[in-house]
Amino acid sequence: DHCNAHTLNWSGPPEFGSGSRAMSRLSTLDEVDCAGGRKLTAQGGRAAEGLRSRSGTWYVPERSGEGWVVEELADGRSIVYWFTYTPDGQQAWTIGSGVRDGNRLLIADNRITRGTRFGADFNAAEVELLPWGTLDIDFAQCGQATLSYAASLPGYGSATRAPVRLSRIAGAPCVDAMPAAVSGLSWVERAATPSRAQSELAVTTLDGALYALGGFGAPRAFRRYDRSSNSWSSLPDLPAGRDHLASFAIDGGIYMVGGSPNGDGDQTVAGFRFDLASGQWESRPELEWMYASHAALAHGHAYIGSSDGSLQQYDPQHRRVRRQFSTITEERDHAQVVSFLDEIWVISGRTPERPTVAIYDPVSEQWRAGPRIARGRGGFAAAVVGQRIVIAGGEVLTGGQFVEPSSEIYSAGATTWQPGPDLPVPVHGVAAGAIDGRFTAVSGSTAAGLTTGATGRVFELA
Repeated sequence: DHCNAHTLNWSGPPEFGSGSRAMSRLSTLDEVDCAGGRKLTAQGGRAAEGLRSRSGTWYVPERSGEGWVVEELADGRSIVYWFTYTPDGQQAWTIGSGVRDGNRLLIADNRITRGTRFGADFNAAEVELLPWGTLDIDFAQCGQATLSYAASLPGYGSATRAPVRLSRIAGAPCVDAMPAAVSGLSWVERAATPSRAQSELAVTTLDGALYALGGFGAPRAFRRYDRSSNSWSSLPDLPAGRDHLASFAIDGGIYMVGGSPNGDGDQTVAGFRFDLASGQWESRPELEWMYASHAALAHGHAYIGSSDGSLQQYDPQHRRVRRQFSTITEERDHAQVVSFLDEIWVISGRTPERPTVAIYDPVSEQWRAGPRIARGRGGFAAAVVGQRIVIAGGEVLTGGQFVEPSSEIYSAGATTWQPGPDLPVPVHGVAAGAIDGRFTAVSGSTAAGLTTGATGRVFELA
C-alpha cells in the first residue's frame, strides 16, 4: 500500500486455508529507506561507510535447506533469523540481535520460538522466545562470512560454519575495498568497426560481448564485438534506421529505444527487442520515444534518459513503462545515463553544457544532486567499470564548437571525479561499454556539431 504498510494475501493447503493480513513495518534496513536516508558525501555521492551492507540471505552451499536472513538496521544493530531444524527433524527458527562491531556481530542471547498456532487460532500471548545460545559472525568479506554458534539447549551443540551470501537487498551494495587512486591508465587501440563507421550510436553489453547499434553513417547497422578474438561481426539489420538512440541488454535480448528516424524501416514504434536465441527482432510498442541520451539497468528495470532530464523506467518482464521526472530541473540533451551503486546517474548534457550530475534513487524514488564533473559536455561516452564510472570525449557547442578530448573517472566512496588520460582521437557522438573489466569507446565523430566525420576506431582504457 505504501512504504510502511502492505496487505499480505495467502492461499495454502487445506490445513492452512487462505486469508489476508494488514501488515505494518517493524524495522527499516540501513541504507534502504523510503525517505531516502543514506550516508552521503558532501558532494552527493554514496559515502564509503554506507557501502558495506551485509543485509540479505546467507547459506552454506553443502547444507542447502537452512540459512540465515541478516537485517542491518540504521542504529548499528543487526537482526539475524536462522531457519533450520530441531535435533529430531522438525522445522525451527531462531532470532537474535546484536550491535555491529566493525565486521563482527555477536549475538549473546539468541532465542528460539514456540507456541500458538497458524491462522484464526493465532494468539500472540502464547508466543515464547526461549534462550537458545550464542551466534558470533565475522563478515570479513561482502560475500563470505564465518559463523560460530554454541547452543544452550540440548541437542544443538556447537560448530563453525562458512556461509556465503545468497542474495542482497536492492539499494544496499557492499564493496570489499574502495578503488585505489587513479594512476597509470592508458588507451589501447582495438579492431575498428566494419565500414561504414558510426557516430551518435548506441552501445550495450551482454555476456561478455559488446553490441553497437545504428547512428549516422550506418543507421541500421547492428554489430557485435568479441574482445577475446578482437573481431567484429554483423548481425541482422535494425528494424528501423536510427541515430541518437539508446540500447540496453537483459535476459537474452538486445533492446533499441527511440532516437531520430534515419532512413527506412518501421518508424511507427520507438522500441524493439532482438532475441539472441532466435536471431529475430520483435517490436516493443510500449517503449516511448527519447532522443540523444542513453540507458542503464538496475534491479531488473531499464532506465532510459530523455533530453528534459527525466527517466523512462521500463519493466521488460511485464512490459510496463513509468516516467520518473527529475526534481532537478535542468535540460540534459546528449547526457549519459549509468547505473552505479544501485542508483541511476544522469551525467552532464546541455544546453548549455553543464557539469552537474543528477542521481535517481529507485528505492525512495527521489532525486539528488551528485558530484560534478570537471568539464561539462554532451555526446560523450560513459560506462561503469567495476566500482568506477568512466566518461570520455564529447563536444561543446556553447561559446564555440570543439570536441572534448578529456576523460574523467569517479570511484566508489570518492568525493570528486579524477582526471583520466585524453582520448587518442577526440570524438563526440561516441558510445562505450565495459567488457572484461575494460572501458571500451566505440567510434564517434571528430567534427563538432556535424553528422559526418565518424572514425570507426575503437579504444579501451587499461
